Amino acid sequence: MIKASFKLSAQNEALSFELSGHSGAAESGKDIVCAAVSGAVQTVIAVLDGQMGFTECFSVRDDEENSVFCDISALKGEDRKIADTVLKGFKILMEEWEKDFPKNIKLNITTV
Repeated sequence: MIKASFKLSAQNEALSFELSGHSGAAESGKDIVCAAVSGAVQTVIAVLDGQMGFTECFSVRDDEENSVFCDISALKGEDRKIADTVLKGFKILMEEWEKDFPKNIKLNITTV
């Protein structure tokens, strides 16, 4: 199962997300759930890291769980607004996929 955790501030600003696991929807190479989530994560990384240069926001572990962690809480000003929009969009997408694939994706959304 893919586990996704999102942290939001009391003001509903995105702070961070962490993803780990495998969906288990199909065998490796044929798993559309895993492929979709991986593509979405790569898009978030491409925008925030590759395009915006927020390299310090990401931690990726290439282990059995293939974990990705992103923390945008230290960003300020316009950079913060852009990153917030990207993470909230990703959260909405993951919420929809969790509804579509409840056996494969589990979300945890925390307000701190």
